[in-house]
Amino acid sequence: KEAEFWIQWYKFIERGIWYNEMTNTVPGANGRPARTGPGIQALLRYSHVDHYNKLTTKLLVDYLMDIFYSRVSFANRSTKAFSGEYGILEFHNAIKGDAEGLFRLDTTEVKQTSGIHDNSLQYGYQYVKYLAPNGVTIEVGHNPLYDDPSINFEYHPVLQVPTESMRLTFLDFGNARGSANVQMVKMKNGYKYGYVAGLTGPNGPANGGFMAHGGDRYGFTVQDTCGVHIEDISRCGELILETN
Repeated sequence: KEAEFWIQWYKFIERGIWYNEMTNTVPGANGRPARTGPGIQALLRYSHVDHYNKLTTKLLVDYLMDIFYSRVSFANRSTKAFSGEYGILEFHNAIKGDAEGLFRLDTTEVKQTSGIHDNSLQYGYQYVKYLAPNGVTIEVGHNPLYDDPSINFEYHPVLQVPTESMRLTFLDFGNARGSANVQMVKMKNGYKYGYVAGLTGPNGPANGGFMAHGGDRYGFTVQDTCGVHIEDISRCGELILETN
């Protein structure tokens, strides 16, 4: 049970990092407002947000040149695009559509051990990084939250997967004003946890030790104060699929 809790705890933290909204209207355990800071999507709401119907390399270059032009040097135009599985597939197809016919990609068949056939082979490739003109570099990464149907309720009319799966969130992790542009921040001593033990505690039976209650069980409480900070949101942005 404790292991399951920690899995859910860190999922909760990750979800907050991406989806939190800034608010002070939610009451905390003591009845006072529990102030929450904005997550990545809320922070980027006033950055470079655009919509697309079909992802192409021209769209990617035009979009990122709007961000980098005349303000970021050629050597510092690297960005990471976080997306769901279908967004990663769209990224691959966009580059594949550009590359086909321009050059021959060496995708040699490779021997593969298999119980299906004595002469088994593997073949294939996937584009995960695009070295675009003018020093722009885009690497795609997977954000599992964008594929989670338990929190994303708008579905693509044809594919029947969350449209969030095709959202691309561009984060520039480079240096901004002397520090990393995107940072995970924590309050000093903000992380606390403790056990409430009965006859059984986290280390086994109490056997004469102090107890907080008379039950043959134990519980624990966890608290953390953390968030995400983006120094310069104008170097980040989002491309969001438009299905209408």
